[in-house]
Amino acid sequence: DKVTTGKAFSLSLSYVVGMALVFAIIGGVIGLFGKVIGVQAAFQSPWVLVPAALLFAGLALSMFGFYEIQVPSAIQSRLNALSNQQEGGSLIGAGVMGAISALIVGPCGGPVLLAMLAYASLQGAAMGFVSLFIFGLGMGLPLLLFGATGGSALPRAGAWMDTVKAVAGVVLLGLAVLFLERLAPTYLSLSLIMLMWGALLIVASIYMGALKSLPVEAGGWAKLWKGLGLVLLIYGATFVVGVAMGGKDTLQPLRGVTGGHGGGGAAAEHLAFKKIKSV
Repeated sequence: DKVTTGKAFSLSLSYVVGMALVFAIIGGVIGLFGKVIGVQAAFQSPWVLVPAALLFAGLALSMFGFYEIQVPSAIQSRLNALSNQQEGGSLIGAGVMGAISALIVGPCGGPVLLAMLAYASLQGAAMGFVSLFIFGLGMGLPLLLFGATGGSALPRAGAWMDTVKAVAGVVLLGLAVLFLERLAPTYLSLSLIMLMWGALLIVASIYMGALKSLPVEAGGWAKLWKGLGLVLLIYGATFVVGVAMGGKDTLQPLRGVTGGHGGGGAAAEHLAFKKIKSV
């Protein structure tokens, strides 16, 4: 009933480390076999890049709420029962519960977790272990805060949680486009990739309310959100304009399609060179 802040933090830390270790072991195994079977070289093949892009797109749809990814209910029930058998209040018990929870709640962040595993498969066993361990610690940072404060800092459920999922979904769609970008210009045209980037940014900005008028009483966060949406809208439009004007640079969409007929260009065209052979 009476747990000190230090004790609460220790239990939370044990729980988080247990969870992170499970992710780390999985990352190490994936990294080991990924190196052995040559995943890094295989990832340059369209036979891998296209399915990977489709995988990220499918994972993004789950973040948008089209469907859910979770452990089968039979396995989840057994893991829950095993977790409930652990002794509360002990560091070992908290660590075991954290390790089990990684298997239960891990699929809640399935899209991001799978993206991390795909990354780990390219890094080798050691870096795969370290990467996923840091990933687990990152997931556990809020748990440390909530545990140390006795739950008083727990955020309330609300629409903001859907916003976080939507942002993660957009990031995953961006990863899908990045995978397809590796196929350009051999298999896909850069113009198509630029159109994908433009469409992703513009559609995301519309969902952020870039084209909606804000009420007079709108708060600072709403204005900031719309401002960021307008930035994405303008940047996305540069991709569309760049494609229309023959641009082929996904980092600078308007590169090579602006200017070129003024002072500097004319001077370069008429600049006379004279060869000097003597000292």
